[in-house]
Amino acid sequence: MPLSRRNHPSWWLQAALLLGIGWFYFWTAVPEWRPGLLRDSGRGYYGLLTRGFLHGHLYLDLPADPFLATLSNPSDPIARQGHGLHDASYYRGHYYLYFGVTPVVVLFIPYRLLTGHFLDESLASPAFAAAGLAVAALLFRDIRRRFYPGATSAVAVVGIAAVGLAAMIPDLLRRSSVWEVPITCGFLCCLVALWAVFRALTVDRPAPWLALASAAFGLAVGCRPDYLFGCPALLVPFFMRARRTPFPARWTLITATLLPISAVGVGLALYNWGRFGSPLDFGFRHLMNGEQVASERLFSWPFLAYNLRAYWLLPAGWSRYFPFVEMAKLPPAPPGHLGAEDPYGILPNMPFILLVLAIAGLWHRPAEGRGGLRAFCVAVALAAAGSGLAVTAFGGAINRYMVDFLPAAMMLAGIGFLEADARWAGWGSGGRLARVGALALLGYSAIFNIFASIRHNELFRADHPAVYRRIAHRWDWLPDLYDRWRGTRYGPIEMKVEFPADKAGAIEPLVATGRSFLSDYLFVHYLGADSIQFGLEHTSRGTFLGPPVGLDSARPHVLRIDLGSLYPPAADPYFDRMPPDEARRRQRTLRVTLDGRVALDRELVFYDASGPVPSVGSAGDRPAFPQGFSGRILSWRRLAGAALPASPQRFGALRLEAVLPPFGGIRNEPLVCSGETGRGDLIYLRYLAPGRISFGYDHWGSGGPITPPVETEPRARQVIEIDYGGLHPREDIEESASASTSIVVRLNGRLVLNAPVPYYPCDPGTVSVGLNAIQASTASPTFSGSLLKVERLPGR
Repeated sequence: MPLSRRNHPSWWLQAALLLGIGWFYFWTAVPEWRPGLLRDSGRGYYGLLTRGFLHGHLYLDLPADPFLATLSNPSDPIARQGHGLHDASYYRGHYYLYFGVTPVVVLFIPYRLLTGHFLDESLASPAFAAAGLAVAALLFRDIRRRFYPGATSAVAVVGIAAVGLAAMIPDLLRRSSVWEVPITCGFLCCLVALWAVFRALTVDRPAPWLALASAAFGLAVGCRPDYLFGCPALLVPFFMRARRTPFPARWTLITATLLPISAVGVGLALYNWGRFGSPLDFGFRHLMNGEQVASERLFSWPFLAYNLRAYWLLPAGWSRYFPFVEMAKLPPAPPGHLGAEDPYGILPNMPFILLVLAIAGLWHRPAEGRGGLRAFCVAVALAAAGSGLAVTAFGGAINRYMVDFLPAAMMLAGIGFLEADARWAGWGSGGRLARVGALALLGYSAIFNIFASIRHNELFRADHPAVYRRIAHRWDWLPDLYDRWRGTRYGPIEMKVEFPADKAGAIEPLVATGRSFLSDYLFVHYLGADSIQFGLEHTSRGTFLGPPVGLDSARPHVLRIDLGSLYPPAADPYFDRMPPDEARRRQRTLRVTLDGRVALDRELVFYDASGPVPSVGSAGDRPAFPQGFSGRILSWRRLAGAALPASPQRFGALRLEAVLPPFGGIRNEPLVCSGETGRGDLIYLRYLAPGRISFGYDHWGSGGPITPPVETEPRARQVIEIDYGGLHPREDIEESASASTSIVVRLNGRLVLNAPVPYYPCDPGTVSVGLNAIQASTASPTFSGSLLKVERLPGR
């Protein structure tokens, strides 16, 4: 039975859908509620701008770094040397926000005045997105009632779902911060403007609606300047109504169309003049981030061609494991392109957009009473094409930028579905099949957006590891069931290899796992005719090398390779079938033996495997190591169920022998951690200057002591001894009250830290060396130096 029959659910279906999508928006932005979201300190970027406005000035309410005033070009990141407020604009001693000002005017200041508190930025974006979706629901309701009276709300629900779930909004909300606030606010303003355009085309008194559309388009430009190129959509209702209006009354339409947007434009010009002395300077030339963007070419035709491919044609991949979506593989960018951040092609990944083609039926049906809808579709197309063209010509392909044009395009697809459904009503079984196909396109598009939002830059996993693990564990039963049915084998790799001769200095891959820039590469480095070393490139996180080992290139050698990424991801039910300590060790072991000799032994948190079969002898289609292994791999096999290397002593103080990495800037790196995320302890190393370090202790939730600077000899072997409560059995600690509250650190025999500290009792299997396994914010994920030896010390 067709969806357009009145015995289907009505308005409550729309309400339920709006509530469900709205909840999903807020959950996406804030998966774990934290106190203070509704009573924020106002230290976020938009909070600081709100403070500035309420104090009577246009700059952020934050004193600028005085070092910037000594520079001739503060936007130069090399000259700035890390000083300044990231992604703010600095001009004449103050910080400004180059992001749109409209969110402050329509939300942040009213919220502050009404509640006496500041609004957290992470709530602003889902609030704007949910409000914009509610406006879309009003618009589809009006379209259905006026032009498709035989259709029910069930048909309009399709358009709402397309705008809400298939237009990259979930992806954008995965990081709900200063970058996303103006985009979602622009989405809301654009939807309000389009709704007002529709009303101006279809009601008896169009002037108030023209005025609302004009003001909303102006406010959208105040969010994102690219909306300026969509403003010609305003001319569609004006000309449609003006041609049927007596000449004297046209002045009312002219005033309603031009005055509000002109007033907003003058306000924006004065705002820019007051900040930077120019009405067209939004602050981008004064931006402080990792690159000197102001000197780059921002728009060009080569960018347009490249971004058209990225935004419309680039297919994503599908992974075996949750969240199943793989990042799209980008083609080489043109010179000067600023880079890409998870763009996905609309046509292959959100195919519901193809329903746009169905609006052509509006021009093939009788014209009576349908001119207003035709004109509205033209206006929506102008709005989407104008802002979309500006975004596409920009020197970056960023998924969140797609929200500037894709929701309007999906709205046209929703109207196309309404038009197609009206035609399919008379097709019998063919019409029902067509509806099923259209709904399948919508379902695929929505599911893709949801899973892509979870994959986006691994933000969900990094920021909310416990929530991510629970969800991944529930979903990964599907691949686990498939693996058990197929008899898929996981475990270390044993290979018989003949290494090439005369390759001194070369580096070649042996095993690669992961996907794109989230890959791990085990490689061999040829040191000479009879010496090699093995290493692992953990992309963007460091390279870890083993000691030199002897080699006879005239005979085959047997390699055993243990990598955590040769198993499913950590949340997979595969690990439910073994003790937790064994599961952790399998997930984090990096160990290579050559003819039984240990050639590389580290602990690491690997990137997820993309499937059960790694790339052996090459990097596959991953970006690193374009040349494969030049020797001969005579055979290789998985050692399914193979025992792990003997477990080290489980308790006692730790003695590390390490070579520190070259100084590359002030930063913190982990030495030892124990416990779990939310209940763990971390001892970290802080690099202060060449040859100067300090040690710190971080007890989750309360921090801990940091030592004074300590002098070290660069590139020399350092012996570090560490002892604290987390390294001992709980009953042992309870026998000695003094030991239970002390951390002791020695560097080359010299005591550098001895202080009382709290600690979390833990399973010894959670102790990690050189790895921030608890994901504490105090330090980077891994120690980038060389760990030469790790051992437990007997006694205390």
